[in-house]
Amino acid sequence: MRTPLGIRIFLGAMFVFACATASVPSPAFCQDEDGSIIVDGDEVEYLTDQEKIRAKGNVVVVYGGSRLECDEIIVDAATKDAHCIGRVALYQDGNTIEGEDVVYNFDKNTGKIQNVVWAAPPLYGRARSCQIIARNHMRFTDGYISTCDLPRPHYKIKAKSFTVYPDNRIEASNVSVYAGRVPLVYIPQYSRSLKSGTRTSLSVIPGRNKKWGEFLLGSYKYDFTPDVWANLRLDYRYMLGLGDGVDVGYATQKVGKGLAKFYYTHERDRHEGEDRPGERERFRGQLRHTWNIDRFTQAFVEFHKMKDADFLKDYFYREEYERDPTPSSFISVIRNAPDYAAGIHARKRVNRFFSETEKLPEIKLNWRNHRIKDTGFYYTADSAFSNLTNKTAESGLDDDVVRFDASSKISYLKRLRHYCAFRPFVGLRHTAYSKDAFGDETRLRNYATAGIDATTRFHKTYDVTTRIGLLELNGIRHIITPVLRYEYVHEPTIPASQLQQFDSLDAVKMNDRVTLEVEHTFQTKREKDGQSAVVDIARFLTAADYHFGPREGSRLADVSADLEIFPADWCTLESDATYNPNTRDIEVWNLDFTLRPTDKWDVGLGTRYQQDTETELTTQIGYVINPKWSIRVYERFDFKEVESGIKRINRLKAQEYSITRDLHCWIMQLTYSREAEGGDTFWIVFKPKLFPRIPYRVENTYKSPFPKQ
Repeated sequence: MRTPLGIRIFLGAMFVFACATASVPSPAFCQDEDGSIIVDGDEVEYLTDQEKIRAKGNVVVVYGGSRLECDEIIVDAATKDAHCIGRVALYQDGNTIEGEDVVYNFDKNTGKIQNVVWAAPPLYGRARSCQIIARNHMRFTDGYISTCDLPRPHYKIKAKSFTVYPDNRIEASNVSVYAGRVPLVYIPQYSRSLKSGTRTSLSVIPGRNKKWGEFLLGSYKYDFTPDVWANLRLDYRYMLGLGDGVDVGYATQKVGKGLAKFYYTHERDRHEGEDRPGERERFRGQLRHTWNIDRFTQAFVEFHKMKDADFLKDYFYREEYERDPTPSSFISVIRNAPDYAAGIHARKRVNRFFSETEKLPEIKLNWRNHRIKDTGFYYTADSAFSNLTNKTAESGLDDDVVRFDASSKISYLKRLRHYCAFRPFVGLRHTAYSKDAFGDETRLRNYATAGIDATTRFHKTYDVTTRIGLLELNGIRHIITPVLRYEYVHEPTIPASQLQQFDSLDAVKMNDRVTLEVEHTFQTKREKDGQSAVVDIARFLTAADYHFGPREGSRLADVSADLEIFPADWCTLESDATYNPNTRDIEVWNLDFTLRPTDKWDVGLGTRYQQDTETELTTQIGYVINPKWSIRVYERFDFKEVESGIKRINRLKAQEYSITRDLHCWIMQLTYSREAEGGDTFWIVFKPKLFPRIPYRVENTYKSPFPKQ
């Protein structure tokens, strides 16, 4: 007869043993929950004279979501040693670890397992033995790891010994990489991060397009230490030749982390045209570094050096050029303390073929709103020192100035009960220039500001409980937040036309305006993580300025509108628009819609409209046919585009079709892309499931809005 036993020391031994044996590179099997544990066995006895507990025959230990099975177990209550005889298996959340002849000391958190087989998706492995050094430190001997779960994996990394730090990294010595039973490569030392975001070790992308011709992009990532890795690149492009480079990432304990990149090619251009040299050297070097000096202070360093202005466009268009076509080089140190913010910024033009404003340096200080004793008055001040130079591309004609700017503002906060607040304010601004637009020395510009902010907030609740299609409502709360702001800027003592223009500060002019903003927010209650929570289901914001002025006349400026709707976690609609009441034209209108009702399919749709410039429609549809196959279609259609004075209408600007095949432990993606200006491109990507990210961003993607719930 099976007899349950609830002896505390025995249960504690089983719990700690389950935690330790489950420490594989996946979410840990160990749980720190309090709760009852059930132990069953064919025979259970307590040996009083030996202070030992013995369970025998079909032993099952259940704790929370964990299940431990073994043939026989003996626990020494005095030494806290547990010995499992026969086959042992632990199951939790789909993860499994099995072994034989297990010895574990739950007081020292050490132990040993023989003939280990473990599965912690996406990692699988076998080993002759496993030594538990600590709860989060395990060493395997004579074994392998793989992302293939077959008894005879398609590929495996075999090692004399390898050490696993769960959810952190794997370290191994004397490593051989096998494809089936065939050894491919030998590596004396191997280290692999298990943290999320880690990129694949090996990437090979063959393809063809109009610009590069036939190409082969190859990279290999190697972890020297847990904090230092390198990504080696070797590429071949038929129309341009060979290119190679290295990316080095690092993280330090004291001075932050960063990424350095270098890429070089001795280009042999096969494109026809006398304006393109047939053979030349081209390169790009980059450095990005961040350092959290303390809880309030951060430092940033960026350095970008290129041989010519078109390098990023020719070689890293989607990976870098689309994000920032003219990257700047600078050093910044910023401190955001509770009472003030301060920063020093130095920017130097490194590439002569770019136009850029140098700041050598710019120092800023902001005193946040300080309450003046126990009154309702508040004081804030800003100051900045800037040494500025406008550098023109490929020219020696530069504009420079030394500028010191200081502003101060006093405001008074008055609340009417809990729903309305008024904040009148007055301010002064002084800006000193070393010279003006005509070269005259030392000019001082002054102007005053004044205004008032008035805000209120009220709401109403509607007792509506229903589910209509996508929309689930458990009551609706409608919140209205109007904001009325009046601001007057006096005519500066020096007009903007007499100053060199470096930024918006130099372009200040007389302004007399009132701004009205009205925000509508709709909320309801939904269950999240087992608890009722308030979520936004819609938000609508409108804003408009009305300008007073004798010069241009009083007028209503552009009206802006922003709409966000979240009927469900998997459905989002966002739209923004700008309306010109004087011309009665919609100048800008954007719309983004995403739909992800299941894991089987998703839809993204976006429109972009800019008056007299662009009217564009972007769509993306993804569908999972079955566990092995999935497809994706992306298209971008221009109804109208005006660029460099050339107008094009009704043009399919880009289309892309992808088929993805699950190859058990690898993912293969075949993609065909056609672009109006780039021609046809075809490529194949192989990605291991373990680390699916690749160092190249080769595909078009619909940039959908992220749900804010």
